[in-house]
Amino acid sequence: MVLNKRNHMLLFGKALFSILKERRKISVTGSYTIHRFNWHSYSITLGLVVVSLILSSCGTTIPEPRYVTPTVKKTSPPAPAAKQLVPEGWADITSRSKQPQIKLWLVNRDYSATMVLRELYVDSATQKILQKEAMNLIATISLRAKVPESDPDYRVTRVPEMVDVKRNFASYAYSEKGLLRRVLLLKKQNRILEIELMQEQQNAEFDPLTEDLFLFAKKIYER
Repeated sequence: MVLNKRNHMLLFGKALFSILKERRKISVTGSYTIHRFNWHSYSITLGLVVVSLILSSCGTTIPEPRYVTPTVKKTSPPAPAAKQLVPEGWADITSRSKQPQIKLWLVNRDYSATMVLRELYVDSATQKILQKEAMNLIATISLRAKVPESDPDYRVTRVPEMVDVKRNFASYAYSEKGLLRRVLLLKKQNRILEIELMQEQQNAEFDPLTEDLFLFAKKIYER
């Protein structure tokens, strides 16, 4: 998948529009119900997203990060500000990405998994509206932007749900060509952040990796 900032916003807006079409339920693999839609607010939101897409710049397209094991396994030391956020056993390879929405890109010690910290970009007015919404709704929008409908290579394995009420974390999971993905969303200083854990080798144990994902998210939240 190819994503620049404009395409990222386009997918986000398309997902939002798709959700607005479904008044009560979202079918994924099972059903997920969103209660108490404020249709006036969501109509405004959709309009603002469309305006954002028109005004957004058309930058050079850059491939979405998917880690490829190098011939010589080398990683750059993390920047001092980011070093405290990196979980034990992971290394910072953010310098390899040129996508502005990627704030941190990590690889684990055996190169079997990666984690990407992204910021979800929308215009400031839409951002204010989304800040008032439940995180599980925002997670549902994120899911719709990532997982194509009727594509056999993708399968939702966990529908969006709140996983940490105190910190307002929402999460979902899916598989892409047999590789597992776990996504966690949070709000931080009026920004909406998304952390995606990606299994790069099918034999990688996913439960310990998921623990690292939650540890990483807590460090970002508490920073």
